[in-house]
Amino acid sequence: MPDIMDKVTEAMGWIRIALSPAVAGGLTGGFIYLSYPGPDGVLAGLSCVLMGVITGAVWATRIARRKGTIRFLSQSRFTPELDDAAACTGKDSAN
Repeated sequence: MPDIMDKVTEAMGWIRIALSPAVAGGLTGGFIYLSYPGPDGVLAGLSCVLMGVITGAVWATRIARRKGTIRFLSQSRFTPELDDAAACTGKDSAN
């Protein structure tokens, strides 16, 4: 059972990582299509979307093979700089 849960959480992490460039490509493609609503705009917009999806899939797969998606996501959320800033000002988080 724990093996299934590990695979499910890794798959969810892969989707979260792959979705970021895919959304950026979709937004860029949408703006290009709105700027050029003809056939050239459709082609350029779809090209941006496709590049975003492919880039996201390659990036997420590379991260999954190197260190794992959940580890990558947790490291990107950990920011020791914020902890150091609170220590420098002398403020205690309990107050």
